[in-house]
Amino acid sequence: MSIGVRRGSGPVVWASIIGSTCVLLFLLQKILWLVIPFLLGLILYHLLFPVITALMYRGMHRADASALVMAVLAIVLLAFLALLLPWATEHLIDWQASLVRYLQGGLSLLDHSLRTLEQSWSVLARAHLADKLGIRLSELSDHAEQYLEPVVAGVATWAPSMLLAPFITFFILRDGGRFKRMLGAAVPNAFFERTLYLLHEVDRTTRAYFVGLIKLTLLDTATLAAGLWWMGMPAPLALGLVCAILAWLPYVGSLLGGILVVLVAATDFPQLPEMAYGAVALLWRCVCWTTSSICP
Repeated sequence: MSIGVRRGSGPVVWASIIGSTCVLLFLLQKILWLVIPFLLGLILYHLLFPVITALMYRGMHRADASALVMAVLAIVLLAFLALLLPWATEHLIDWQASLVRYLQGGLSLLDHSLRTLEQSWSVLARAHLADKLGIRLSELSDHAEQYLEPVVAGVATWAPSMLLAPFITFFILRDGGRFKRMLGAAVPNAFFERTLYLLHEVDRTTRAYFVGLIKLTLLDTATLAAGLWWMGMPAPLALGLVCAILAWLPYVGSLLGGILVVLVAATDFPQLPEMAYGAVALLWRCVCWTTSSICP
């Protein structure tokens, strides 16, 4: 009697997985202008789907409900853009100057922190770390505009691709059920029920994730804005919203949001470095609290 031996994944399987992952990462990097609008469209789909469902329960066809909801959304977006674009165009040059000013404020805070550490640590004082780093930072500050201009140009180039998000949302809302039926029809009858269950679970899990992400964003915005307002920071609601949206990026987003708040605190309160330290403590506490409350 032969005994079957269960073999694990061999080197060919692992090489295939690693190779396909690298290829996917390379392709996603090349079509990133399409990936981000698709993700935004997917988020809008899960946010608007309950409205579509309510209209369908009232007797409206799915295509008509999708067209009605997206028409209302398009009117709101057009009104928002009509108000935002003139103001953004008027202050575009001021934004570039403000970015340079905030960067210089952050560099000044870093220099002050290093010199404070040198007073407490003789090893750092003998190494003249603040002086050496100050020379590098001054060179970076002198060429700050050269580094910021490509970033601003890249954002301006990518901004029109965001307009694809509403169109992607509309087609998913209107033809999402047809797409599921097409996939179900292509599956053999023996796996039909499993396929429907798999599609249902994927849709339910994805909706729960994105809805939870939006709830976490709103909660982060409220808590951060309240804390920054209590500290006396300028534009606390805008800073809280930007930090909450940046937190969508794991680890890196929270770090960028913290750097942004520190730069604002260091620039607007140059004589109070404890404002920057307090902002860092507030961001850390709020992120930990909201994360634990949403995901216990």
